[in-house]
Amino acid sequence: MDDLNLVIHDAAKYKAPGPSKITYEDIKHLGHQGRSHLLHIYNYCFSNNCISSALKLAYIFSIPKPQDWNSQLCNTRPITLLVTSRKLYVSILSKRLNFILANNNHITTYNNRAEILGQSCLEPLFEIQHSIEIANKLNVSFWLALQDLSKAYDRINISLLRLALLSIKMPPQITFILCDLFTNCTNQVILSDNNLTSPFSIMQGIHQGEIISPLL
Repeated sequence: MDDLNLVIHDAAKYKAPGPSKITYEDIKHLGHQGRSHLLHIYNYCFSNNCISSALKLAYIFSIPKPQDWNSQLCNTRPITLLVTSRKLYVSILSKRLNFILANNNHITTYNNRAEILGQSCLEPLFEIQHSIEIANKLNVSFWLALQDLSKAYDRINISLLRLALLSIKMPPQITFILCDLFTNCTNQVILSDNNLTSPFSIMQGIHQGEIISPLL
């Protein structure tokens, strides 16, 4: 119950709700009995390594960029609206996983710990900056490869994600739960007239709006 109360307390206000239409403000007003029922659902999901199919539906809303979008999706910034109760559940998982990773430095290396508590990408940036300065001082070439991560979330393969988690000795139960979050998911797009498209399946990738996605 302490973990649940903490994530509810820390939940941001004035966020657009997902398919359930339940906001963080609504959940903040839940009494002890309501929170106990919610905790019972979360414990059931965790014990059975799954979540309800209703929590796997999300809405996609495309925010226009400054220029005219000309009916091109690349000129919009789509955001994913997830079910609020799902986000709270995943937030609990994320906080616990983050704590473990932050206190066990041998699990990850220093250059892939940007989303871990107390860590940042500052050190790798310093190394790049120093390398550039040394190259300029010695008047030698310095090659820097850049990777386009604009669609990074959409390109994650769940099968490879499972193998990656197991490779760092993630418990099989947690690995299954995390991968199940992004398996058999469906989306609906909010149209300009506030109507919804028919649900369509997500073939691969993870939700950009999911709390745990940056950590993964």
